Amino acid sequence: VPFNDSIGYAVMHPFVDEEAKRLYFTTNMDPAWSDSTKKASKQPKYKEDFDIYYAEYDENMVFSAPVRLSDQVNTAGSETHPFRKDDKFYFSSKQIDGEGHPTVGGMDVYEASYSNGTISNVQNMGIPVNSLGDDFAYRVMDNGETYLSSNRDGGQGLDDIYLIAEQYKQFVARVIDCEGAVVTDSYLATLQDKTQNLQVPTDRKG
Repeated sequence: VPFNDSIGYAVMHPFVDEEAKRLYFTTNMDPAWSDSTKKASKQPKYKEDFDIYYAEYDENMVFSAPVRLSDQVNTAGSETHPFRKDDKFYFSSKQIDGEGHPTVGGMDVYEASYSNGTISNVQNMGIPVNSLGDDFAYRVMDNGETYLSSNRDGGQGLDDIYLIAEQYKQFVARVIDCEGAVVTDSYLATLQDKTQNLQVPTDRKG
């Protein structure tokens, strides 16, 4: 592709969004160098951290100049491994000198909202998707299977590929009064975790 540079900077982790006609990729090119006409200068063309860019393309595979994603995604840390599925955009990020997205461990996977080319509402996907190690290359297949690369403990090598399996668990609780009797009057219980509130009506058994 026209914005590759063999020695000036890295270009990697491509993802082709056929619906939007965009090629997303990771690079450490200096934003001032996204215009290929500036390559003739002898100034440095790279920076220490990585960001996510995209380039639009047409039916003849003619690419636009690279466009850096907004600061909703890119930070002073390193953002890598872009991927879009329907109305969700996924990527990985790693803090540099304490700067970047909130993290569970090393490199974490993040989920964001995608609408008409705009990416917003970035959220860390948390445990168990993320671990104390590096987690990246999150992919959701058309058949619903979800894959993840990670160097977390328990693997067989340095970076391993994992298949994420959904686990459905049932939480059963009863509310009792001070005398130890089950409260059978109708009421609405609210279960709360760090991400959402779930309201659950009770039955006659409390």
